[in-house]
Amino acid sequence: MHFSLDKPVKIWYNTGIDTELSMPSMKNTRARQLAQKKYNAKPEQKKRRAQRNAARRKMIAAGRVRKGDGKDVAHKDNNTAHNSPSNLAVQSPSKNRSFPRNKKAQRK
Repeated sequence: MHFSLDKPVKIWYNTGIDTELSMPSMKNTRARQLAQKKYNAKPEQKKRRAQRNAARRKMIAAGRVRKGDGKDVAHKDNNTAHNSPSNLAVQSPSKNRSFPRNKKAQRK
């Protein structure tokens, strides 16, 4: 088995011996935070974020969403530049932030 492990944890069940493994940390590390900050500062990502924000402002103006309602404005074709009303929909975050996958983990 190959693990990328951070924290030591003792495993003793069903082995009869004390084995020490490390479990991965679920927290964002400082390196991960710095990498995300650098990625978000790229001009391409700033433009895409501005397009997503513009789509949300359109839906607020149309009365379909409100600030703090916990809903996401989804682009039906996944193109953030396509902000026509026919391409925008209101979805829960769990529905909008992923998509159904096949057995090979590809988009259905």
